[in-house]
Amino acid sequence: MTPDLFDSDGCTGFVDVWRGIDLHACCLAHDLAWFTHPGDWTVWLASNVELAICFWQVGVVEVAGPAFIAVTTIGAVLFAKWSREKMKRTRLRDGRSDRA
Repeated sequence: MTPDLFDSDGCTGFVDVWRGIDLHACCLAHDLAWFTHPGDWTVWLASNVELAICFWQVGVVEVAGPAFIAVTTIGAVLFAKWSREKMKRTRLRDGRSDRA
């Protein structure tokens, strides 16, 4: 599923290219995974692991661990905030009350 409103800036808070290696595809897959599953912490954590694996596979081994730590700590705050906002917009769009 490719959501209609999906937009990604690539590697948020980081560079899209490290030592000449393009990381944008790894970051795009990470963003799409959690965008399509707002509020699903299992998918969110799995996407963080997949991001680190992708970095490792493209050859930026030294960034894989720190990236996982960053998206799992700082990213938790952002994911929680974004998920609440996205779910609220979906309820309002679908004509459901914010109060359940």
